[in-house]
Amino acid sequence: MEEKKGVKNYGIILSILIYALVYFLVIVKQIPNYAAIINGLFICVVTFVGYLLYGFQKYSLNEIRKKINKEVIISLVVYFTIINILGIFTGFLKNSYSLEIISILKHTIIPLVSVVALEFFRYMYVTSNKDSIPKVMLGTIAIMLLDVAISYYNFGSSLVAIFVFLSVTVLPIIFKNAVLSYLTYHVGYHAGLLYVIPLAIYKYFVPVLPDLGNYLTCIVNITLPSMIFIYASRMINDFLNEKENKLNIFRIMLLDIPLVFIFTVFVGLISGYFSYHLIGVNTSAISPRVERGDAAMIFKDYKYEDIKKGDVIAYKGDHDYIIDVIADKKRDGEKVTLYIKTEINEGEEDTLREITEDEIVGIYKFRIRKIAYPTIWFREFIRGDANEG
Repeated sequence: MEEKKGVKNYGIILSILIYALVYFLVIVKQIPNYAAIINGLFICVVTFVGYLLYGFQKYSLNEIRKKINKEVIISLVVYFTIINILGIFTGFLKNSYSLEIISILKHTIIPLVSVVALEFFRYMYVTSNKDSIPKVMLGTIAIMLLDVAISYYNFGSSLVAIFVFLSVTVLPIIFKNAVLSYLTYHVGYHAGLLYVIPLAIYKYFVPVLPDLGNYLTCIVNITLPSMIFIYASRMINDFLNEKENKLNIFRIMLLDIPLVFIFTVFVGLISGYFSYHLIGVNTSAISPRVERGDAAMIFKDYKYEDIKKGDVIAYKGDHDYIIDVIADKKRDGEKVTLYIKTEINEGEEDTLREITEDEIVGIYKFRIRKIAYPTIWFREFIRGDANEG
């Protein structure tokens, strides 16, 4: 019996992996206009085969399942609120899809059917293999690879382009599917459907979409499944420890509101969309006051003419942010010119150069020691690849 079950598992997983490879290498390149339809048909066929192989185990919505469902809904509300608040700073893009009813139905049917069918397949596979965590993990990996394949776009072959695809597309997919399988394993398919359906069809119903860029898109799309996992795992662990009478999703989430606020502010600071910007310092001309590897807080809403001699500024070099001090300031009528030192000549007049308003990023305020090294190393790694091209 166990051997037959293993054959069924490996057979259906192998079919998913083969299709993912064919989709990635052939379908999306040769017939991209029909890729979504073919993908939806394949997922429906796999789900139907899964039903024949595993059956569909029904379950009732007990207290923990209802609370997890509520937690997923609250997390999605927080997610959509945050991305639209960030959009105020980053800007919005007009939705390229028509908002007419016929158009909405046309564009939403295929993705809706696809995500619903895939979650039903996940549920049937997970419940059939609930006695084996490795088998559940294997099925999750297969679904992840399928998800990555159908999310493929022509991102180019450079190291930078590959990194963008991995960070913006692949990494959030890994987090998402890991959390979906976790929810399916513990509380069934309702929570997963509540998660994936709004994300799949949201963009077809709104007139504008926040233009978050690659960095913020990666951050928020990793944060959502992480947030759901943290809250769900807390409630599930409490429930398994027979503390269900203490479960209160609003109480749990209210305790973390300060953390959510701090995280949102931190993302805003390092993304550069606020008046204050936290940058990684690669070069400093005023060491040891500020050193390489420090994170410097700078103020961006300055006036060039108000900067004084002795003020510390951040400016953009060829590849990195540089911290330096204003060595001189000259005024000719209304025109103000600022200078930094390019060479310190012992016993002679130092060599100065003009620093323009376009070069200056902001006014230095304070530093956080040594936390920016990972960012600097990564920038240097990417720059090396770019220079090679």
